[in-house]
Formats: sequence, C-alpha cells, structure tokens
Amino acid sequence: MKHAACAVLALALAATGCSGGAGAGSAARAEDGTLVVGELAEPVSLNPLMLEGTTSGMIGSILYSFLVTNDANGNLAPDVATEVPTLANGGISRDGLRVTYHLRQNVRWHDGVPLTARDCVFTYRAIMDPHNNIPDRHGYDQIADVTAPNDTTVVVRLRRPYSPIVDTFLQLNGNYPIVPEHLMGKLPDLNNLDTKRYTVGSGPFKLVEWLHGDHLTFAANDDYFRGKPGLRRLVIRIIPSSPTMLNELRTHEIDGAMSLTDPTQLKELRAIAGLRVVTTPSWGVQIVYFNAQSGPTADIAVRRALVRAIDSDLVERRATQGAYGSEHALRGLFGPYDAAPRLPAYDPAAAKAGLDAAGWTAGPDGVRVKSGQRLTLNLVYSVAQPIFRVVATQLQEELHAVGADVSLHAYSQTQFMAPAGSGGPVFGGRFDVFLGNIFSAAGPDAGSFFMCSERAPAGFNLARMCDPRFDARV
Repeated sequence: MKHAACAVLALALAATGCSGGAGAGSAARAEDGTLVVGELAEPVSLNPLMLEGTTSGMIGSILYSFLVTNDANGNLAPDVATEVPTLANGGISRDGLRVTYHLRQNVRWHDGVPLTARDCVFTYRAIMDPHNNIPDRHGYDQIADVTAPNDTTVVVRLRRPYSPIVDTFLQLNGNYPIVPEHLMGKLPDLNNLDTKRYTVGSGPFKLVEWLHGDHLTFAANDDYFRGKPGLRRLVIRIIPSSPTMLNELRTHEIDGAMSLTDPTQLKELRAIAGLRVVTTPSWGVQIVYFNAQSGPTADIAVRRALVRAIDSDLVERRATQGAYGSEHALRGLFGPYDAAPRLPAYDPAAAKAGLDAAGWTAGPDGVRVKSGQRLTLNLVYSVAQPIFRVVATQLQEELHAVGADVSLHAYSQTQFMAPAGSGGPVFGGRFDVFLGNIFSAAGPDAGSFFMCSERAPAGFNLARMCDPRFDARV
C-alpha cells in the first residue's frame, strides 16, 4: 500500500504567455488563449451522475458546478452556495438534523437558463431514483428529504446526525454535481444520456466536441458565475502511452499533462526546456485489492497468507524509486485515523505456512493445489497508471515464490472501469487481485468502500468484502 505522495502536473511556460523556448506551437496557442493538455485515460462517461474514473471526475469538475467545493489548500469552500453551512453560521442545526444552503443568484446553465434550488432537489431525487444506475448512494441514504422553500434556498433534512454530509451532498468530492432539471426532468431514466444534448452544465467550460479516442474540446463559459475563465479554449488530448506523452511534451505538441503518475519520468521532465513541473500531495492511496467474494482469495486465510508474501517497501522502491513512500495506515484518507496498526510484516515463511494451513499444498512444479485446483490468480490493472506494470510484475514474482501462479492482464482505463455489463473486470468481479486507487475528501470519511450493502457492481466496495461486524461498527 503506498501513499500517493505526488501527483505531477507539467505545463509549458508558453501556456501562460512566456515562451521560454517552449516552441512555436505552444507560443501560438498561448496567443489565442488555447491550452492543449495530455491525459492518459479517456473518460468512461460524461454523464454527470456516473462520473466513474479519475479523468471523468476531472472533466466533470470543469463542466459542472457543486454546492460546495475545495480551495487550493483542500478546505471546504462555497461554489454555487454563498457559504459553507456550519454550526457557527446557522447552516447546520444544533441537533445536526438540518442543513441549509443559500444559493448565488447569478448562476446560469450553459444554455442561459437560471440554476435554482429546484435543480438541487431534482439532482437528489435522480440520485435516489432506483431506475438510475447510480454507482454509489452512500451518504445520500442518510437523507430524509431535500426541499426548496424558494429559488435560492436548499434544505436537507437528515434521518440522523451524519458528520460528512457537507463533504457529501452535491460536493466536489462527493461524486455528483448539480444537474439541470429543465433538460433531464422528463426523461424516464438518466442512464444513457446523449453527450451532445445532456452535457449542459454551469461550470467554467462548455463541451464543444468529443472525438472518442483522440480529444475533447471545451470553450470558455463567458457567463461563468465565478468569473470569465483565463483560457478561451481547452483541448484535452487522449494519449494512453506515458512515453508518447513525454515525447509530445518534449516537442511541445502539447502544452501540459495532468496527473503524470510515473515518478521515474521526473528527471526527464525537468530537463525539458520551457516546461514547469509541479508535484503536489494527493489525498489517496494505491491499494492491492483481493477478491473477497469468489475464487481462492475468498478465503480470508488465503488473503492473510498472501499479504505476508508481499514486501510493500520493496514494491514501492522499485515502482516509484522512493517518490511516493510506503504507508501502512490509510493516512489522510479515512481521517481521523489510527496510525498504530500496521500491515503484517513481510514473511514468506509465514505466508507458506498460512497457505499450508488453508489446505493449499505445493505441487510438483511448485504451484500449490487444493482439491485438484491450482492456486491460479488473475491480477488486473490499468495501463493509465504506468507504475502499476512494475507493481504487478513485482507482485507476480513475490506471490510465485510462495506457490501462486499469477497471470497479469492490463486494460485501458476505459475498459478497466467499464460497468459489469460492458465487460469491466473490476465492476464485473473478473479478478482475483487488482491494483487500484482511492481518493477522498478532506473531511470525515464519507465512503463505504467495505460495507456489505456497497458491494460492486451496485457500489464501490470493489473488493466485495462483507463482514456484518464491520458494518455494525461503521
């Protein structure tokens, strides 16, 4: 398990008007206010209520707006709301059962229609509508009702006090932005929205074009309620190869790249003339998930044994060359958190003993067997995370050493996070082990990654763990 210590943003200086040797292409684009940014993964969807995956979420945040967002320091900040509800300002009632939001009066959808409190009520009802294939309703299921006494007031009434409600309800990190009732209100469901018609948001940019597999183009929303964007046009180029991304930065065919996740490229990036490299802390961890519902890893004894076979510190050093740092508690993710618990120490001998005790004995070729079944594990990962290839190879080597035959399967990010019905390995449960990320908000944990009710494909409990004792404590 590794703390994602840095997300990397590389931008050509020409993007801000200073050529600095950045190349004629970048300089020309800067003059007309265009920024071309590379992105490793294509969005899975631009459906505002189904923004699965990092790229979809990032693009969703420029198309749509939220009641509450986060500022540059990660603190809660008002977006469409005029202020963040608190006990001090009266936005949260003393009994913790009522939260009131007051909305700005100058917010309009991209088509010019005013955004009102009724849109917030409609969004809540759409999230809770069982006809909509919403990936996660956790937190929203704590709400008794949402009302709009007038066009600029939203009142949320809770079933019981729920501390992460402001971090959850129509908040940047809570999965769902505000959606337009006047466009979506008469649809039977919101599962298959036409991209051209139903990507009308209220954010700083409007979608102009999405050429699948190549690029997305956005135009500035001059009527944006927080002020006219500094760019006239934003182009997000889909470049699924990290080496290709690096080369296009070097030749200035693109002006920047968001969230480069291969720390081994930092030295090369910093050597590119006219390029500024920014590394920032990230609220997240990269996790090795075991399938707790089916296959050999459904047995907790097997999972415990396999964990002892993984040298997490060595995996981190080889994959990131020390850029991230290895973590044993979910620091900054489920805060407040207890830093004392640690993963079981790396101990291959203990791993072998644990597999022996679970009934998996070594076969003639070293691969363990139980009741005639070989200990074969299917490990899946996304190529959008370059370090995952190194992590996967290292895990394959370490697990093989204790008698597991591990096959590796790499997917594009779109395939990796696709719904179960579309063949997605993660939501479809077609894995024994997968490598993934979890990112969170700054406040108390609003997630339910490990609750029985949230097991995939209905929710984000992707490991499919189910322990009633855990549920009772949560």
